[in-house]
Amino acid sequence: MSTKDSTQISETVLSPFREVVEPYLERLGIDRLVLDDPDAEITDRKFVELLELISIEEDQYIGLHMAMRLKCSNWGVFGHAVRNAPNVLSALNVMADFVNVFSQAVEEQLVQTEDAIGLSYRLNDSGITHRRQDSEFSLAAITSMIREATGTDIKPRLVHFEHAAPRFTREHEDFFGTAPKFKQPINAVMFCRSVLAKPVVNADQRLYMLSLRYLSERLVERRVEHSVAVKISQIVGRQLQAGVPSLAQVASAMHMSERTLQRRCNNEGVDFLHLVDQVRHQAAVDLLRKNNSSLTDIASELGYSQLSAFSRAFRRWTGLTPKQYRDVYSEELR
Repeated sequence: MSTKDSTQISETVLSPFREVVEPYLERLGIDRLVLDDPDAEITDRKFVELLELISIEEDQYIGLHMAMRLKCSNWGVFGHAVRNAPNVLSALNVMADFVNVFSQAVEEQLVQTEDAIGLSYRLNDSGITHRRQDSEFSLAAITSMIREATGTDIKPRLVHFEHAAPRFTREHEDFFGTAPKFKQPINAVMFCRSVLAKPVVNADQRLYMLSLRYLSERLVERRVEHSVAVKISQIVGRQLQAGVPSLAQVASAMHMSERTLQRRCNNEGVDFLHLVDQVRHQAAVDLLRKNNSSLTDIASELGYSQLSAFSRAFRRWTGLTPKQYRDVYSEELR
């Protein structure tokens, strides 16, 4: 995807580091509002350039050092959703599903193996060649938020970075508790599956649900400019009841070849299967909130042949069963 104009919401991610970052803002043409106004926006490219410039002139570990000090609250509603998720799996899903509310130019995906679970991370702008600090900042931030949410010093099972290893990696090893591997195919931080059993400390279920509702609505607004993602979402949403459409079927509905649609998806950083999953997630939440249909009927409307499959998917998305979600939402309205 072209991220020439893509932005991220400042929240209070830069605010704690005012003394460090302020001298560099004017040099990069970044408005100082990003230090004081949580709703101010900064282009994704400028944010990456800011970290790289500071790393060259002042602190070669600035990405790590910033992420280590940030709290979930610094990330706004996105961080509150992570901090109040029912469990670690739900927290990871929030990061994967809603990171584009914070930044339009990145992609985080849930990754699972037989003995580990975590997130992959990448910038979708191939034009940003120097991105070490952003990658280290992002994987360290994921780790920090999981540690804060669980109240434990969880050590990742593995940490992979796309960039080459810096001369010294002791700072990385001290923070993550494991030696990262560099020059890997993808940036990723993975935790042992036993982490999934760890509850989020003092999670507020109502705040979690309110946060998800806001993030879902905001995600649509933030993606409006990415026409392919919006069009795919609309087509998938209309066709769900008849079954989840394939990429070829969506391409046909958009009057283009499957190859052309795949190319446009690649150019915009759209993962078709991940997008379909998000459409089903949002549709499920809307149906559970807005009508009194049976769970079996809702599962059918979403293209699931069995209620059990819908229930598993919904628990993966939210950490709650469809019934639990509906019950909690109904309680809110009283």
